[in-house]
Amino acid sequence: MLPLTDGWLKAVKEATDGRGVDLVVDPIGGDAFDDAIRALAVEGRLLVIGFAAGGIPTVKVNRLLLRNVAVIGVGYGEYVNRKPGSQSVFEFGVAQLVEAGLRPPPPMRYPLSKGTDALQALADGGVLGKVVLEP
Repeated sequence: MLPLTDGWLKAVKEATDGRGVDLVVDPIGGDAFDDAIRALAVEGRLLVIGFAAGGIPTVKVNRLLLRNVAVIGVGYGEYVNRKPGSQSVFEFGVAQLVEAGLRPPPPMRYPLSKGTDALQALADGGVLGKVVLEP
């Protein structure tokens, strides 16, 4: 997973020999959304799971058409409420990922007195997981 810092899109393209990635999971929205679409390979999929940046992006559908990519909204809570029994399928999939070694990044911890530093790390895109402020 690459952090969303300046140059991350270039790093994705370099790491994939210019091809792009098959899947992007976007909990951020905002300005990162456009770059996420640019990072997709032909026939790639972008899963929208939230708007942490605050802004709800719009899709320029010509980008979707030209490279045959898709943007898919993923509302987990709504889905499992409408499809009884589906939660066990998700639990199985997550268990398989964990068994294969997927782990969330450790939280970045800051003393409460350094709260501005924590906020700056978030703003700079240097946080991959949670930020914890400790008393």
